This record gives sequence, structure tokens and C-alpha cells, in this order.
Amino acid sequence: NALLPYTPKEVWGSFTYTPQESKELSVLQQDIGTYIDEMTAKFVTGQESFDKWDEYVATIEKMGLSEYRKIVQAALDRYNQLD
Repeated sequence: NALLPYTPKEVWGSFTYTPQESKELSVLQQDIGTYIDEMTAKFVTGQESFDKWDEYVATIEKMGLSEYRKIVQAALDRYNQLD
């Protein structure tokens, strides 16, 4: 099959989150996702200079990216324990 080299080697199922994690993740995804979408459009259209990239990344960090990572990592750890 010609597409075989381009298929994922591993397919993961959905992660499960606790009710608290789901609540926190929902807020973080919405806030961070909206900011990323807005800034992506600005970078692509030239409204924002790539000289501001470090500021962009710092803003995402301030918005709670580390907490987002912790939540997803906890879900991944639980998923891996199912094996």
C-alpha cells in the first residue's frame, strides 16, 4: 500500500480526564486556543512581526501552558497504566 509509510505507527485512544481536570482543561484550551488562533492569523498576514515570537511564547506560558501540560501528562500516565 502506497500510504503505509505515512500512517502513524501507534494510534492512541481517547484520554480520560477527571471532572476537575476536564473543567480546568476546557478553560485553558479555550483561552490558549483563541490566543494561538488570533496570533497565527496575525503572524501569517504580517500584522505581527516574528520579532514578537518570544513575547508570544511567553504569553502562552503565562496563560497556563504548564498546567495544561500537567493535566494532559496525568491523563497520558493513566492511559499508559492500562497496558
